Amino acid sequence: MKKKKDYYQIVTSLPLLQGKINSDFSHMSRLNFNKHIKDLSREDFKMVQDLENFVIWEKHSMDSETDKAFKDKSLDLLQKYDNQTFAKIITATIDKRFLLGLIRKRINGQKEPPKNEDLWRLSKYKFKIQNNWNKTDFGIKHLSKELAGFDYLMQEHSALELEKQILKLMWKFCDKISQDHYFDIDFILIYAIRRNIIERWKIASDSQDIRDKFNKLAMEAIHGK
Repeated sequence: MKKKKDYYQIVTSLPLLQGKINSDFSHMSRLNFNKHIKDLSREDFKMVQDLENFVIWEKHSMDSETDKAFKDKSLDLLQKYDNQTFAKIITATIDKRFLLGLIRKRINGQKEPPKNEDLWRLSKYKFKIQNNWNKTDFGIKHLSKELAGFDYLMQEHSALELEKQILKLMWKFCDKISQDHYFDIDFILIYAIRRNIIERWKIASDSQDIRDKFNKLAMEAIHGK
């Protein structure tokens, strides 16, 4: 664990990522970000990497083949580091992915909540959801606004708009937990998530960019690169 003055040097080297999600932020690749934080302690650096990998690896899908893997990965990470900000971000990601997965199951015709008790270890909303399966917000009143429109976007297969709604929620979450964190590892953890959100936001907001990326990947596949 580094001292505050050591974090200060790292934090002040990073471009500002505060404000509205659609602000004109300069893009920073993950590779460049890693160069900025290379002087972190080995444990801190690994914690930032694990956090970023979890957010990228988590795809908001949910089926019988991925449920167990997601549960195991989530619980392992929550036990791995003694850091409240890390735990808050992981938990928020779990909650979001879990609820989106349940909405998808419901849209696909599932008439009642999953019976896999092991899977419910990931959710603090177990009894609410089980008793309010057919309600849009699963009876979780404080999530009504956050979940509003998700059913419609999934039914219409509006993947890009759904992604943007998810990113907005995570950006607001970062604003909430960033208070009182300025020159510490918590700031850097939140910064890593903000950087990832902005990267995904720019892709989701620029359909031409998406087409270009798809064409590039297609050509590489054709030419065997």
